[in-house]
Amino acid sequence: MAFKRSLIVLGFIAAFVSALNAQIQPAAYTASAKYVGVMPTTANPDWGCPGDSPVSCWDRHLYGFEAYAGVNNVWNRIGLEADARWLAWHGVQLPSGSLKEYTYGIGPNVRIYARPRYTISGNALVGIGSITIPKGYGPGDGSHFMFNPALQVEPRLTESLKLRVQYEYQIWPSFQGSRGTRGLTPNGLGVGLTYTFQAHY
Repeated sequence: MAFKRSLIVLGFIAAFVSALNAQIQPAAYTASAKYVGVMPTTANPDWGCPGDSPVSCWDRHLYGFEAYAGVNNVWNRIGLEADARWLAWHGVQLPSGSLKEYTYGIGPNVRIYARPRYTISGNALVGIGSITIPKGYGPGDGSHFMFNPALQVEPRLTESLKLRVQYEYQIWPSFQGSRGTRGLTPNGLGVGLTYTFQAHY
């Protein structure tokens, strides 16, 4: 009799666990989706500006575009993203033209908070940063290793389209200016659109 009751209890437990697993599986496993996006952006270039805040030195800010592509779920909440940023307008006017900064990076994207209506995520990209400054202003002209953390908030507009609001902070540790100061930290803000292709589990 005790054996039969044990079998009945085990049967109920198995049925309950199966039903529970069926209910929580969509929440436990996030759909893997590829995405692309483009974003007008502005940044304090941290060259020719007295302060390095993203809201200071507006008269010398650089303007441009950022393009990005990635997959949002390589493992758990961690995805992979690559981006390219071209800042070629405005900025400091130099004898040979205006200041320009280009960056190319790749690295993990982590979803910090995900809900159907919006997502908060962060990047930790590494790559190459390039700056064009005239001769005589230091050996910093050219390409440098770059570390690029960023934070994004993405409200969902449609099933496939999201708005991206991003703050981006770059670290160029090898940059050296005319005064021998090492390091460059361009940082700024962008607002753009992300298109997500059909997700799959």
